[in-house]
Amino acid sequence: MGNRTFLFSPVGSNDPFGSNNGFDGSMLHIIRQRAPDAVFLYFSAAMVPNRDNCCNAIKELSKLLVRPVPRIECIEDKDNLNPQEHDKYYRAFSRIIKEQIIPSMTDGDELILNISSGTPGMKGALLVLGSLGEIKCQCVRVDFNKNIIEHPWAGRTLPHEEIAKKLANSPENSDRTRTEILENLIYITQRRQIAEFVKSYDYDAAYSMAKGLDAALTAPYIDWLAAARDRSHLMLEKVRNFERLSHAKLLPFEGPEANMFEYALECDLKLRRGELADFIRSLSPLIFDLFRLTCEANTPVTEQFLDKFTFKSKRNGALCWDRAKLESESDGGNDMASKVLDVFRKTYKNGQWNQPIRGQILVTSDNFCHIIKVFSDNALLKDDIVRMRDRVESTVRNCAAHQMVSVNDNKIKKMTFDPNTNRSMSSRDIMSLIKRIFSYTSYGIGSGDPAWDSYDAMNRIIVAKLNESPREA
Repeated sequence: MGNRTFLFSPVGSNDPFGSNNGFDGSMLHIIRQRAPDAVFLYFSAAMVPNRDNCCNAIKELSKLLVRPVPRIECIEDKDNLNPQEHDKYYRAFSRIIKEQIIPSMTDGDELILNISSGTPGMKGALLVLGSLGEIKCQCVRVDFNKNIIEHPWAGRTLPHEEIAKKLANSPENSDRTRTEILENLIYITQRRQIAEFVKSYDYDAAYSMAKGLDAALTAPYIDWLAAARDRSHLMLEKVRNFERLSHAKLLPFEGPEANMFEYALECDLKLRRGELADFIRSLSPLIFDLFRLTCEANTPVTEQFLDKFTFKSKRNGALCWDRAKLESESDGGNDMASKVLDVFRKTYKNGQWNQPIRGQILVTSDNFCHIIKVFSDNALLKDDIVRMRDRVESTVRNCAAHQMVSVNDNKIKKMTFDPNTNRSMSSRDIMSLIKRIFSYTSYGIGSGDPAWDSYDAMNRIIVAKLNESPREA
């Protein structure tokens, strides 16, 4: 049954018509423009004599517009409330809506509250109901028409013919209704929670909460939250599509460095969220690529050399050494092939590079580490690479990846302790080392590059958009 519209409207002195020349009163104009399926009219004691005029006007309007006559329910004030007392009307209207209207509604139905008819106390009560967020509804206002002159009907029941004539000759030719976008108190609290999720880099939680709110309220920022969530999951094509559509800039790089840099930022997010075990486990792919790029930029083992003497496994896509080609080229006088073979033969036991896996020799970060140690003249570079390999990947990362252990900073410091230098590393030190190694690559992204804070820059934009007021409908 969903997708029906229910209207709750107090009846005021300008209902159903606001003047002798036939302009709609607020209640009738909402019915004209919004075509509700059910209308609940509230009559104060003073307005009860106007009941037949309102019901007949609704029926005649439906005939004129060739529209089904909506269900009409008339509710009379049995408590003889003071029309100006806001609090009493708030309780009365809340009870009426919850007991008489909402039980008739199903998922997908819409409730409209007319906040332009009735006394100031009635209008204020309905605005409070809409603002609290306790009842899901839309507050609709009808803009003032200067041609409407207050015309109390003083209990006079208009003949059908007069009502039909007024409607047929009505000068109404534009929609004067507008939906008030109200920031209800519950929404304000939810919006603050969304902002806290964003600031703590929990974009899944932020997006999930926002999706459960009124789309009109979240319009300024919901697409930004989706893009931030996609970015944190490395769904970069979706992010780039968002950038094209919104003319925004989230990703600091567009070239070949973009994917690798975003992965590094994702590792940093895990650290910022306090997910230390996940942070440590995520390092190996990044370390491998960093070592490869560092090797290419700082040793004779360039990208061209690797393209010639490595291949991707057809089985799993892993990068493997082509030992046969290396040995053949070495025997044929290729000096660099001979030097690389010499490094491997001296480094690995029994003259083997690595233990072959199903006949394949994988290219590893350890291979690049030893090549850099032999061929680079940069002492700081070599120290950083060795620390990352020996103190981080070979100890902390392997322990976290292969054992069911809890990981905290004290454990990281203990496992990265180097007795030769009397130094240890915290999780933040590891991330700083990653940033420094980036500066050795051809990408040249230094540890002080503002791109490292691009998530914080994105968050500031999202939080600012959370505070934007949605457009009035």
